[in-house]
Amino acid sequence: EHLAAAAVATVTITYGTSSTGDHFPVPANDVACAVGFAATAVPDVPVTVLGHSAGAHLAVLVGLDGAPGPLEPTATPRSTPSPTPRPGTPEAEPCPHEARDADAVVGLAGPYDLVRAERFAYDLLPLPPDEDPAAWAAADPLRHAALRPELPVLLVHGADDRVVPPSSTLGLADALRAGGHDTAVEVLPGVDHLEVLDPSVVGDVVLAWLREAVGAP
Repeated sequence: EHLAAAAVATVTITYGTSSTGDHFPVPANDVACAVGFAATAVPDVPVTVLGHSAGAHLAVLVGLDGAPGPLEPTATPRSTPSPTPRPGTPEAEPCPHEARDADAVVGLAGPYDLVRAERFAYDLLPLPPDEDPAAWAAADPLRHAALRPELPVLLVHGADDRVVPPSSTLGLADALRAGGHDTAVEVLPGVDHLEVLDPSVVGDVVLAWLREAVGAP
């Protein structure tokens, strides 16, 4: 609502998780499909992917590398009308939207380092890295930090986050900058893991950056 009130067209989505029986690459493909949907729904407007916590990991991953697998197994974003069944069911349909690169990424309190974020990683990737190294590599934003150096990124973290430490954001920022990305970082004093999602805390920070990075209203 904060973004929409500032004349920024906004699409809110959900994506497959372990609680719905989905694991990587399904969640990332869902996000990639949503990027295509947004680009189709609002043509000729830059598309920014914004996510919080696990969603921030996916936003950065998809921003850097697009869909990690073919879009065919991906269901329509469940925020759009008449969502299709989940992948793996006979009625599942491919993503109906053409693949499109995101123009910018905003990550809020994301667990970007899969090695350090073990609990999150095993929800996303059910097999350990020694049994499925290719999936772990594909799901790790740090390994893709040199891709698409033209992609601007804003990373925001609460200094008092006890769920995902701010070092996660700082480590990714270092990797992105080494890869040539214009990367802005905001560590907000006195803010915890959930408060960083509060529009009264982060809304103006995001809007100011969007105006500079992609020319938002």
